[in-house]
Amino acid sequence: MDGNESGQPASWKTLTSYLANITESGTNVSIAAGISLNDLLVGVNRSRYYRYLGSLTTPTCNEAVVWTVFKDPVKVSRDLIDLFSTLYVTNATSVLMTNVYRGIQPAQPVTTQRETSSSSKTACSLGLIALSLLLGKS
Repeated sequence: MDGNESGQPASWKTLTSYLANITESGTNVSIAAGISLNDLLVGVNRSRYYRYLGSLTTPTCNEAVVWTVFKDPVKVSRDLIDLFSTLYVTNATSVLMTNVYRGIQPAQPVTTQRETSSSSKTACSLGLIALSLLLGKS
């Protein structure tokens, strides 16, 4: 969605407001209570998702991740996504963390599982773990 488009959950703005204080690797911040995964996933049916075994997206790229992909997209405005590119790889004298994606890998056989609503709590827990790893990686 566009940066000025309405419908952006306020919780995303609260979460990304911490980025100004964690621009360098190893920096820790305390996140105030009140941000929940439910708030971040407004409008997403958390009982409709797919899972597959995959790998980390950063070196050493170990195949040790169960990826969860929601059928409904998680809507985040472009200006909030752009905030993540204000982070440095290690410290303020290093390069900004932009274009830090893993290249396309050769296709591997992947088994995808469609989950039922009975396991939606697990999906939320895994999503929260993945989000916390992304934001807290040092």
